[in-house]
Amino acid sequence: MASVCTYGKRNIFLEEGKGLHVTFKKEDKVLSLVLKKEVIEEMNSLPDVEEAWEALAKDFYKRDIKKIFQITIQK
Repeated sequence: MASVCTYGKRNIFLEEGKGLHVTFKKEDKVLSLVLKKEVIEEMNSLPDVEEAWEALAKDFYKRDIKKIFQITIQK
């Protein structure tokens, strides 16, 4: 995932917490993506081998985003 946000401009920050969660805000709109527990478990089960991670990354690219993230949109 990529954005034009940087720590230097202070428009992105990191918080310690459980799981992986990203929130994008623009004016009064909020988009939240939470990595699903089963995806985290799948990642944790991978061996520490570059080829395994590359194969998983390619698989993620093909998956429907709703199978990877819990998506919440607030307007």
